[in-house]
Amino acid sequence: MQWLARLGTDNRWEEYHTGTLYLSAFSGPVEGILMICVIYLITGLHPLGQSFWRQPLVSLLPGDYGVQAAQWFDTALNLKPSVQLQTLPINVAFMSFGALGTVGNIVNRCAICWGHALATC
Repeated sequence: MQWLARLGTDNRWEEYHTGTLYLSAFSGPVEGILMICVIYLITGLHPLGQSFWRQPLVSLLPGDYGVQAAQWFDTALNLKPSVQLQTLPINVAFMSFGALGTVGNIVNRCAICWGHALATC
């Protein structure tokens, strides 16, 4: 599994196989560290402190717009109450976003390397 994790973050692996250094739109060593700094700042400066991350994601939107959008989304997809967007905490949303970004980077890097390997055969 370690090779899979390195595949999403290690540009040298890709450069070795393709001869070209490709940088994705979201780079873990740069944007990831900046995002962590912003998370620390929010946690330290927000009046709720650590509790900020446990509140529902829809609470970030003004008025009832977030709640209404989440209810529509939950109803349209017929989601169970345990996985509804209306009750999704901010911390879970951020972790899901990070996981999707990592998987996207891994798939993109594999596609680039496999495309290069097929082109050189």
